[in-house]
Amino acid sequence: MNRLTLGLIVMFSYGVLWAQKYQTVPDPATPEGKLLAGIATASDSSHKLALMEQFLAISPNHEGAAWVYTQVIPAYVAAGSMDKASAAGDRLLTLHPDDIEYAVVVLKGYEQRADAAGALKSSDKTSALAREALKTATGPDQDYARQVAQYCEYALLNQASKAPAGEALDRLVAALEAQNPQSQYLGGARNAQFVAYRQAGQNERAAQLAEKAIVQEPQNEEMLLVLADQAMKSNDGSKTLLYAGRLVEVMKAKARPPQLSEPDWARRRTTLLGAGSWMAGVTLATTGKSAAADASLREALPLLADEQMKAAALFHLGVVNYQLGETPKPDLKRLAEALHFSQQSAAIKGPYQANAAKNVANIKTKYKTLK
Repeated sequence: MNRLTLGLIVMFSYGVLWAQKYQTVPDPATPEGKLLAGIATASDSSHKLALMEQFLAISPNHEGAAWVYTQVIPAYVAAGSMDKASAAGDRLLTLHPDDIEYAVVVLKGYEQRADAAGALKSSDKTSALAREALKTATGPDQDYARQVAQYCEYALLNQASKAPAGEALDRLVAALEAQNPQSQYLGGARNAQFVAYRQAGQNERAAQLAEKAIVQEPQNEEMLLVLADQAMKSNDGSKTLLYAGRLVEVMKAKARPPQLSEPDWARRRTTLLGAGSWMAGVTLATTGKSAAADASLREALPLLADEQMKAAALFHLGVVNYQLGETPKPDLKRLAEALHFSQQSAAIKGPYQANAAKNVANIKTKYKTLK
């Protein structure tokens, strides 16, 4: 649903319909009639609200009560009194069970605030009303009910985009999926959920979310990066190769997003291409696929800024080129490259340094015997 359509829903709710709905002709000879007349003519919003609350307190079952509720609900929303707006909406619903419009006003009020619990409750209630109306509505009424149902989904997405990682966020996304598993907003909500957990440093949870979300967002490079990284940490070689390979494919083909400058995109593209090729290369090297590992690691090496990633890439390049230089027959050029890579790895302090130094000695010995 576009913003124009959402705007029309809210205008419809606040506009002509609210001014006319459930109107009665007040009897000025009665206390209730005097209050209704005062409400209708009051120009000061605070005074009008006080009159409405007075009327509803003394005459909740009066024939004019429904009309007053239609006035007091948007007044409460405008004042930020969402609990009162929601309660007034519930009372209106007891009088008119098929009324949808009031619920849209209340939901709009919640949508504009960071109130995940309130928005979720209001969205579910309004969605149920809209879907019930769809069973019998026709023509414009059916279109309106359908738009309201979509707006309920959008409101959950909007709240999810503001919520931090945690149970409230998870409930919002689960509620959206329950309302409509095919919702056009579900992908965005899952992405917001993923980003929140990623920013919170909960990468394992972020990876779990990405497993579902990547189906709808197969080009999402951040999700692919997290999935590949988590698979690598879990020693799941097949998934590492799957997601790292897709990450490389996506970053090679993807155009610069308009929100990123050319230098920022170039840095991001280089970083992610390097990470994807590195993860694929290291995984291939540790599973005995020397030729494929050599290709991936050579592609990754000039893109890596992290010294320890470089050390690992150089170490594995030394190993796989040694293996390729030994079979099917000795290849002095390969062995020379293996020596060069191993020497570079041995020059970087870290966990690969000692083993790289041993490999240097072994390759030199092998190289001498062949030469």
